[in-house]
Amino acid sequence: MSAEGTTTVRYSALDIVGNSSGIKSASVRIDNGVPVSSDNAPTGWVTSPVDVTLTSTDSFSGVSGISYVLDGSAALPYTAPIHLTAEGTHTIDYAATDIAGNVEDVRHTTVRIDDTAPESSDDAPTGWVSGPVLVTLTAADPVSGVNALLYSIDGSEPTVPYTTPLVIAAQGITTIKYAAIDLKGNIETTRVKTVSIDDVAPVTTHDAPVGWVRGPVDVTLTPTDGTSGVASTGYRVDGGALTTYTAPIHVTAEGTTTITFASIDVKGNIESTKTATVRIDDSAPVTTSNALSSYPGTATITLSATDPYSGVASTSYRLDGGQWTAGTSVTVTASASHTLEWRSTDAIGNLESVKSASFEVRTRLEQDNAHVYYQGSWAPSSDARLSGGTHTKATTVGAYSYLVFQGTGIDWIAVRSSSYGIAKVVLDGGAPEYVDLYSSIATFQAVAWSKRGLSDTVHTLRIECTGTKNEPTGGTSIGIDAFDVLGSALFDTAAPLTTSDADATWRSTPVTLTLTATDDRSPVASTRYRVNGGMSTTYTAPFAVSGEGTSTIEFLSTDIAGNIESTKTATVRIDYTAPTVTDDA
Repeated sequence: MSAEGTTTVRYSALDIVGNSSGIKSASVRIDNGVPVSSDNAPTGWVTSPVDVTLTSTDSFSGVSGISYVLDGSAALPYTAPIHLTAEGTHTIDYAATDIAGNVEDVRHTTVRIDDTAPESSDDAPTGWVSGPVLVTLTAADPVSGVNALLYSIDGSEPTVPYTTPLVIAAQGITTIKYAAIDLKGNIETTRVKTVSIDDVAPVTTHDAPVGWVRGPVDVTLTPTDGTSGVASTGYRVDGGALTTYTAPIHVTAEGTTTITFASIDVKGNIESTKTATVRIDDSAPVTTSNALSSYPGTATITLSATDPYSGVASTSYRLDGGQWTAGTSVTVTASASHTLEWRSTDAIGNLESVKSASFEVRTRLEQDNAHVYYQGSWAPSSDARLSGGTHTKATTVGAYSYLVFQGTGIDWIAVRSSSYGIAKVVLDGGAPEYVDLYSSIATFQAVAWSKRGLSDTVHTLRIECTGTKNEPTGGTSIGIDAFDVLGSALFDTAAPLTTSDADATWRSTPVTLTLTATDDRSPVASTRYRVNGGMSTTYTAPFAVSGEGTSTIEFLSTDIAGNIESTKTATVRIDYTAPTVTDDA
């Protein structure tokens, strides 16, 4: 019998005699086939735990048992699902045996367990760097292997598959997010890395004032850096030592102060050196003049202002307390003592303290000027060294020069030498002063006599030859070269005034008559009179009138300027004769 399965054989025996044993049966079981086993092991990668169930069937004798070998270890009878938890690839070799002892061929199944996400990394630099930067992402998974590496550089969740190194060029901080996925589908926790690129130096500004200002000045430096940030700012003042900026720079020095400065950022980018200029002017201008103490005729004064810092804006002056006038040149022709005041202002308004100079403008009157009167004998002479080339001198006693002027001062200009003597000088009819013109060395245009501080009214000056000298002078002459007047010379246009002491009462004796002539400006040259229309006589002393009856005396005076007084009269009455008495007896 060869057919597999259970074969039932029925049989009976008959003996010869025909006795039958009855029908009997017998079963023959033939099992030549092997059991068939299977498993429910998952395909691909899975997470733990995994229970692998082995199942076997046998169509004939039935399964006796299943044995298996896990990961090459000793064979074990299968009794329950194989419980797997360890990561990695597991191999299960198994085979079933049936009751007939048939053993199937060994079957193989693989279980792949991956519970761990991949791990990825990058080579992004730390800190601030220069761009562009290449960032390589690297992912590893020791179990199922990396399936994909995703990234983003815009702050969103990573979705872009990584294929080549990332080129990061944007200034500032770029955030890279990335995560790897393994073949099982495990996704690692998103990793975040920043790339900080700073190729731009800081920018530093200052608040130094423009132009010239008054001090002190505090200069604030303000650095900015939009990427890595400012690390420090350094500065130098006028090329001095490098100083770290921590507070406003206090500048007090007058003039131009140069501040150079630059900042460095955290990355190390250094700003190009910048410059701030502070111009401080705390000093007023300084103005000088070329004023002299005295000028003949016209004074021209120049004012020169300097200011080493902001520069002179304006100069103004005033003369004799008048109004302020802008300008640097003053011309004064008025003959007098003057005071010139001035001041300057610079470009930022510093005002100079008022300065002043006193000077005088003299009117030069040459000796032959019509305002100069002479009496007596005077002789002119010429010499190039004289004022105007000429002067005049007197050698006779009593000869005099006379000048009327209005002003505050006067100088008598004369020659001093060994041939000159002593002059008498009388101002305004006051006490005489005696001036010795002697000099062993001839001096031309010398100031022989001077007077200042007079009231600004009319004055008279008389210079007279005394005919005297001091030893060892050899002469007694005096000379007039010129006069310098602080004011103006005046002509005498008014005639003298002559009075008499006569009265009209009758006298019985001769009458002595005195005439008195006065002149407010120039001296009286002569007084003349006549009695009862007689001959004109020069008055030199009181004279007697003796004629009986009424006498009329006419008189007048002339001054040295030639002004002639109108004729005046006086009446004298003399009666020597006694009355005659008669009667009518």
